[in-house]
Amino acid sequence: MYLKAARPDMAEGCEEKLDLEFVSWVWNYSKITRPRVLGAMRDNSERKQIIRLRSRSDVESFLQSMVRT
Repeated sequence: MYLKAARPDMAEGCEEKLDLEFVSWVWNYSKITRPRVLGAMRDNSERKQIIRLRSRSDVESFLQSMVRT
């Protein structure tokens, strides 16, 4: 476990932590943050290509399509 330490896949200076702020963010994600993210995707879809991967099979298919191109 990497409690109070940086994981190898995290940016320098980012420590693994579990605090009330993070738990609150996770708890409220679908009510507060998710609608904002979906709104930003919707608002930018005419200017940017949006690729939404909803499952492991979506990710695998997308990665396979990238290898083929």
